[in-house]
Amino acid sequence: MSQLLEQLTHELGKDAVEEANRRHPELASIQPEHVAQLIDAVEYVIDLQGWPRTVENAERAYRVLEAQGELGRLTAHYAPAPAPEAFTPRADEEEFLRSAPLSEVRDYLLAKHQTEAP
Repeated sequence: MSQLLEQLTHELGKDAVEEANRRHPELASIQPEHVAQLIDAVEYVIDLQGWPRTVENAERAYRVLEAQGELGRLTAHYAPAPAPEAFTPRADEEEFLRSAPLSEVRDYLLAKHQTEAP
């Protein structure tokens, strides 16, 4: 556990990570193994500003990161990748392949063959 988390847990009288997740449900999109990067970012802002390490200042640092767009980048970077959509063959596939514009046929065939096992 980081020194900042220990200090915040002591000040709160309960687990700081659980409290942060309760206050900020958007943190649920960050995988547990990447929470350390967010804690490091909050700690960096606190230290950069010369603020004491308190719950109030951790919240302020979080809002600074949020305002600068850093939270969006962190959550996007560490969020699990969405599952690829399954390919659904067209009911009119033969007719489509004969009559559709070439660019649409190309896109369709690429999508179809990317989902097939090698």
